[in-house]
Amino acid sequence: MAEKSNCIVVLLDVTRDLLKTAKRRIKNKMINERIETLDADIRCVPHPDRSFDFVLCEADPLCICGDPEKAVGELSRVLKPNHYFVAGVDSTLYRVYSALSQGSSLDAVLNFLQKEMSPAEEGAPFESKSFTPNELIALLQKNGLETVRIVGKPIGFGPHVLDVFVAALPTEKRQKIFKSTSAIEKLAKILHTIYDDPYVAGIGSHLHVVAKKK
Repeated sequence: MAEKSNCIVVLLDVTRDLLKTAKRRIKNKMINERIETLDADIRCVPHPDRSFDFVLCEADPLCICGDPEKAVGELSRVLKPNHYFVAGVDSTLYRVYSALSQGSSLDAVLNFLQKEMSPAEEGAPFESKSFTPNELIALLQKNGLETVRIVGKPIGFGPHVLDVFVAALPTEKRQKIFKSTSAIEKLAKILHTIYDDPYVAGIGSHLHVVAKKK
């Protein structure tokens, strides 16, 4: 954003190591005068109301922040009216598919569906909330954000990505597809077409939403 326009960008995160990495990259790109790195929490954004023209909340911070409703409220508060909010979150429906395909017990899956919260595990030392499309739309609506578009998306794109539709391909055929540029493009087009349907979006491992502040 900073490279392609003259806008001022604020990078907000609670992970100091990531902020250090960001500062290093910003310095290397010689655009540091237009980018601010801020050690802060999305549940308590240190900016006044209506400060920003655009808010991007990517890589699941709403899922792992501990209070997604408070976070969405804060991000909506600092966004100007009639401007856009974009976010990515984990999908509840995909987590159910993943759990069943990996042999989790039915009781464990039912328990997850009741809580929609994955427990802390090795490699992910925090609980993680996930959303259905309807749940995410309702959360945004409650905080003054009208959903414009919601789509599904896989994590990455390759022969070993556990996507519902990619996994449906026989192993040999899947490996063959990912050796051909034209075949990869065709498969990507198929996935884009499927996940662009809001009624199917939840099958994707992630949901991506665009909303406009009222």
